[in-house]
Amino acid sequence: MNSTDDDQPRPGEDERARTLFGLLQTLAPGLAQTALKGAIEGHRRLLRMQPETIAANVVAGARMLGVTQAQFIAAATRSPPLFYASTETLDARVAAIAAGLPAERGTVVAAGLRAPGILLANPETMARRIGLWGKTLGLERPAAVAILLGNPALLAGNPLAAQRRLAALAAALGVGLAAVVHAGGRAPGILSLTPETANRRCESLMVGLGLTATQMGRLWRRNPHVLARDADVLIGRAGDLGARLGLDPPAMTKLLLANAGPIERDPDRFWEHLTAAGALIGLAPEDYARMALKQTSLFNYTPATLSQRLADLSRLLDLTEPQLRKLVCRQPDLLTARTETLATNIADTASGLGI
Repeated sequence: MNSTDDDQPRPGEDERARTLFGLLQTLAPGLAQTALKGAIEGHRRLLRMQPETIAANVVAGARMLGVTQAQFIAAATRSPPLFYASTETLDARVAAIAAGLPAERGTVVAAGLRAPGILLANPETMARRIGLWGKTLGLERPAAVAILLGNPALLAGNPLAAQRRLAALAAALGVGLAAVVHAGGRAPGILSLTPETANRRCESLMVGLGLTATQMGRLWRRNPHVLARDADVLIGRAGDLGARLGLDPPAMTKLLLANAGPIERDPDRFWEHLTAAGALIGLAPEDYARMALKQTSLFNYTPATLSQRLADLSRLLDLTEPQLRKLVCRQPDLLTARTETLATNIADTASGLGI
């Protein structure tokens, strides 16, 4: 293939490339020179522009999208037109894509950081492509939008080829295609798995966590994120958590089948979470965790959410702080019940008793 004149190096471009790299590295200290070099080789237009203009465009574009300059540069090195697209064009394109899907603007931007071509895609083309994916996978429009923006790399693939691959993945996992697609709505990363990778992860988790095939099926269907994580990391975290809480293997298995969330987090950060949550009830982290074993969704409650639930219960039941702590430790499911439901139940009970 013959190169066009625009592809040919011009005098002074090496100096301009060095200046551009210096400016962008100031905005994104972790920027690798090889990343920018790759962008330039495919888009020599970058060397026809003033480096200061590109840097200013990065600052304005990042501000407009509500992302860091480093995030914007990382996206632009993979989709170089972002370096020179006007802020007005980028803003209008993202707004049009969000309106056409429809989706929240922030969701479109987040997907664009992972698959930068989305940010400058033709809105009509995006809408048609997602519609085709939805039809191929048997998804309603909102579900298709959520799944594909959660795993935007899929948009670059062929829907029919993906359907065949997902059918093979479903067969490997022993479920129907609909079950895999449904799980992908909660953990989009699993839609990129090959059947071989899924099998390896399942086998590793079964051995490492001491699970039967039936239990493994229950685990990933309830917590599909486990298939998108490194199995060795999850196994290590389960061992760490079990040791800290003094749980034997059967007890640990019971916890994971009810809620695998605790091993999806960094162990130290999760322990900090337990410490903060336990302090609200006057419990040490291990004691709070043992209480939460009776109502495992409590492991997902942030300290802020738990604090609000305690305040709601205190107001509703008119209890002192010591009385409330004693009550929730004995009956932790109260912390997860809807306040409105509790209020109604209390009112009905009082009415029945003639109070």
